[in-house]
Amino acid sequence: MPYLKGRPYAPQGAAWAAAVSGWKAVASDPGCAYDDVVTIRGEDIPRLVTWGINPGQAVGIDGCIPDPSKVTAVDEKASIEEALAYMKLPPGRGDQRHENQRGLSRLLYERAPERFSRGWRSSFGGGALRRA
Repeated sequence: MPYLKGRPYAPQGAAWAAAVSGWKAVASDPGCAYDDVVTIRGEDIPRLVTWGINPGQAVGIDGCIPDPSKVTAVDEKASIEEALAYMKLPPGRGDQRHENQRGLSRLLYERAPERFSRGWRSSFGGGALRRA
């Protein structure tokens, strides 16, 4: 909890003390046994980039942007078409167009709407956008 104390949006003053008390009340008992334990290794999670307008519209950076003409569900097809139009991206494009693994990420950044990309610079070595 020290990480949270004093941070933006964290409770302050008496509200902090009440929040800590509440959090401790729902903590697990020391030495308790769990029904199930799930371990997720970060290195096993593929790096993703979103090609659309919601977090569900993502693909691995070595993948391809979906082609709505190959989708049979009407609502899914319409959603893909809307996303590609908004992002100004061509369907079916991806790593086959680029020589390196970050090709799709680069394509998405280059084609991002101007109002999003203005003032931001990409660090393709680190794969992050940061203020220019």
